[in-house]
Amino acid sequence: MNALLLTAVLSAAPGEYFVRGERVYTMDGAPIENGFVHVRGGKIIDVGVNLALPSGARVVRAKVVMPPLFAAPSTIGLQGVRGNDSVESTAAVTPGIDVIAAIDPFHRAFVNVRAEGVGFALVLPAFSNVLGGSGGVIRTVGTIVGQMVVERRAGFALGFGEVPKAQHAKNGVSSRMGAVAALRGALTAALDHREREAHTARETALKPDPAPAPLPKNLDHEALRPLLARDVPAFVRAQRRDDILTALRLADEFNIRVVIVGGAEAPKVASLLAAKKIGVLYGPLRSVFRTPELTAVSETGPAALARAGVTVGLAPDEGPLYQTSGSRDLLIDAALAVRGGLPVDLALAAITRVPAELAGVGDRVGRIKSGRSADLLLLDGPPFATATRAQSLILNGVVVSGKKSR
Repeated sequence: MNALLLTAVLSAAPGEYFVRGERVYTMDGAPIENGFVHVRGGKIIDVGVNLALPSGARVVRAKVVMPPLFAAPSTIGLQGVRGNDSVESTAAVTPGIDVIAAIDPFHRAFVNVRAEGVGFALVLPAFSNVLGGSGGVIRTVGTIVGQMVVERRAGFALGFGEVPKAQHAKNGVSSRMGAVAALRGALTAALDHREREAHTARETALKPDPAPAPLPKNLDHEALRPLLARDVPAFVRAQRRDDILTALRLADEFNIRVVIVGGAEAPKVASLLAAKKIGVLYGPLRSVFRTPELTAVSETGPAALARAGVTVGLAPDEGPLYQTSGSRDLLIDAALAVRGGLPVDLALAAITRVPAELAGVGDRVGRIKSGRSADLLLLDGPPFATATRAQSLILNGVVVSGKKSR
């Protein structure tokens, strides 16, 4: 069944059908040869080889079936020819910023990435600020942002290194020392606010009449509450080894969870990252914006991290992602990581299951599994072959992107 017919059959409503893949990568175990995925009402009913197909069942065929690609981190829908809303540049520390308020669901980039198989994105502020605010996980289809959201607040963006220094010299942050001081000040103030709230609550319990005056609201401090409670991580863009170590020290000092983004020199501290169970979104392996901090990026980096026991995802190149198509870059980057020694199963996980887990949505996204939403990527060839293209992208059981069969 070609993609145009598939779209006509399935787009109207997520009914019942079967997807047959010559190889099905569930990311929940070994690949299934000549497997089926049973879909009904937008959910995955069953996955396996010997499924009972009712008479007249609709069957969609593909060479490869796998979870949709997951772009993490991303600024999709925030910047491009229509403007740039990826960063609030008036201050180096902006914890109250929430990018969900700025996503443009009509941005052309969504059409482009769906065509290449990206079904999910962790949208964060650009890493130009020391503390840039929070972001969330979205599906890449929809016209109302609230309905695209998978996880409203998935983490915070922290920027270390040269970019925040260049961006915020005018705001009093012109060195790594200044950046760390600004970050420590924001986190300490939020902790103090939380302690004062707890003290006020204790005083109220002891002496309810008259109750102590409530503390004034501080939206920046309130915004940091889930980070300080370890409910969500900080995604820290750090390329140099010293910046990575600084991030780990701050994580220990404030008892926060961190994920390293970029991590060009992360392999040099891989054993420490593994011991502390710190995940890395490595890369991009290829970038149109190659800066001095990225010179250590290597296709052998993901394999080195994985050998040390580090959980590794692959970060997309933001340039092509928001302007044209970063998802194909994800498949190519995964292929380069395989060439660099990363096993195929870990390379596929690095662009599907792992970013979902690091973004806190691994219980819903990143695997093909009974009971989950029918989110599937159909390929017309092996995942890492240069001629392979996305045949169809299915989200919630509905085809949201497809192409003519060649």
